[in-house]
Amino acid sequence: KQQGQNFVFRNTRYIKNPFPDNWVPEDNHCMGWQGEIAQFKAQQRHSSDTVHEELFLLNTPQAHSFQHFTDHVFKPVIQAMHLLSPKTDVLVGETLLDSVKEMYGWFQPVNYSRIIWGKDMDQGMYTKKLIHACRCPFWAPYNLQRWQEMALGPESGAVPMQQRKTVLYYSRSRLDQNIQNGGRRVLNEEQVLQAIRDLLAQRNQGESLEVLDINKHKTYKDLAMHINQNVRAIVGPHGGGLLNLVWAARD
Repeated sequence: KQQGQNFVFRNTRYIKNPFPDNWVPEDNHCMGWQGEIAQFKAQQRHSSDTVHEELFLLNTPQAHSFQHFTDHVFKPVIQAMHLLSPKTDVLVGETLLDSVKEMYGWFQPVNYSRIIWGKDMDQGMYTKKLIHACRCPFWAPYNLQRWQEMALGPESGAVPMQQRKTVLYYSRSRLDQNIQNGGRRVLNEEQVLQAIRDLLAQRNQGESLEVLDINKHKTYKDLAMHINQNVRAIVGPHGGGLLNLVWAARD
């Protein structure tokens, strides 16, 4: 049984402990197995603190990147959605990549102009209301479905598999400026691609192989919609690109 917890603290302060967007040995970042809330007990404001009415804490490692936004951030945001408002400040770490900036815009209560970069913090933050939703299931089907509907509309996933004919291959071996980590290359990738084409031809279901090229899509939402409406399978080596499967239809 999967359960999550939202905590709301009154009149407390936050300091860089742990530092936003850091992987730490104790794994006590947002959604880390040793994450704790003891530091948020009521505290007096320090004279050097910045003051906030509402603060939503997302101290999740490398949340500026597509991969770690997708495998960490959206879950506590969805879980705490009913507690957020356009006046809620959101604490993240590094400056966001363009695709992540676009995805933040899909969370309607979240005001992008109120995102605070934790890397720029040089003092504590005092807040009248601190929202902490890091205790949440790592993969909960409900949260994933809510995110799909929020991003792509209530009809996401409505195209039946019989009409989705694309098999999408995610490559880490090609010269793609969007690949942040060039490791885990498939040395015999051309043979792998040909084997997939041969299998699709043998299946004789009108399927075609497509190698992922995000530059073919004007926005990241266009790519997400393409996957949701046209793709029946995603294949590739371990890596951030495989997280595009979050947009796949449920069947």
